Amino acid sequence: MAKRLTEEMVIARTKISDLSKVKRLNCWGSELVDISLLRKIPNVEVLSLSINKINSLADFQYCKRLEELYIRQNDIRDLNEVVYLQNLSNLKNLWLGENPCSNTEGYRRAVLKALPQLQKLDNIAVTQEELRDAQRNGRTLCHPDDVQDDSEEEYPSTPPQYSQINTRYQEYSEPEYSPVQRSPPRQEREFVTLTSNV
Repeated sequence: MAKRLTEEMVIARTKISDLSKVKRLNCWGSELVDISLLRKIPNVEVLSLSINKINSLADFQYCKRLEELYIRQNDIRDLNEVVYLQNLSNLKNLWLGENPCSNTEGYRRAVLKALPQLQKLDNIAVTQEELRDAQRNGRTLCHPDDVQDDSEEEYPSTPPQYSQINTRYQEYSEPEYSPVQRSPPRQEREFVTLTSNV
């Protein structure tokens, strides 16, 4: 049975019973699939949902004040899902790496073209030069509802540039952790500490 994000879970982790007042929520490593409850948490600013089984970004479009989204190591396969984040004008930090969609050729350019307001993508600062390049050369993503199954493009599983991007990613990222360790990188660990002290 798919594991759902529930009100009880949110209240237990935030100590806030009024969901509209939740600003930060950390549910990494919770095996979540269904996060539709986010529609009732419109004022959340920081979400840490890494290491789950989430396969769509659709529910995040209702979190209009979202500034930081940590959603690495999930099951987001279609890069077009990023379009759901386009109206989140406050979103400055997105960590989407280590999802199947991040293996798509031109991944970083396409995400930055769709979300030019980002200051950091996958824990790597976005430069003005990179942003200009993404606007010129990045692939335009389609809304997932507009993409037809029979006309989906196929992408090589390991595009030529990916090994280069991955090397860069390793240089800047926090130490990785295995599912056995269950310990998040420092940036997420600090967030965990902050939220647990509330």
